[in-house]
Amino acid sequence: MLYSRDRTIGYIRGDTVGFIGFASEDHAARAACIAHHALARRRSEAPRSVPGEYLFGYTGEGRFVVARSGVLARLVPPEPLSGREDWGFEIELRPDESVSVFAMARARLMWNALRASSPAHGRTEVPSVASWRVPSYEQQFAPA
Repeated sequence: MLYSRDRTIGYIRGDTVGFIGFASEDHAARAACIAHHALARRRSEAPRSVPGEYLFGYTGEGRFVVARSGVLARLVPPEPLSGREDWGFEIELRPDESVSVFAMARARLMWNALRASSPAHGRTEVPSVASWRVPSYEQQFAPA
């Protein structure tokens, strides 16, 4: 499990990093776009889709966030029977990233991108789900 201030924010399961705590499918999808773009940049890949431009895809395996470049993430719906009523998303790591120390580094990278995307920069807890925003293309991909 991944924690921030004693609060569960996500998890690492094998080659998958997941984040939870979003009020809606759309909030989770926007956050997945932000996390995926941060991961693509870390991998030294130019993200092939504009942040915020995505569709929902549905298969027998679940719901997905899909962009022009392909599947970005799998959405995790609420599980009221288990007591979790929020939305989440999961992003698959590459095989070379699934070693625990690398998976944790990738999870931290994505979490930092999500924290930076909230209006309350620097917060270490999950921002109010209503406060998630997708940064502009220029903000997201400006040279450092």
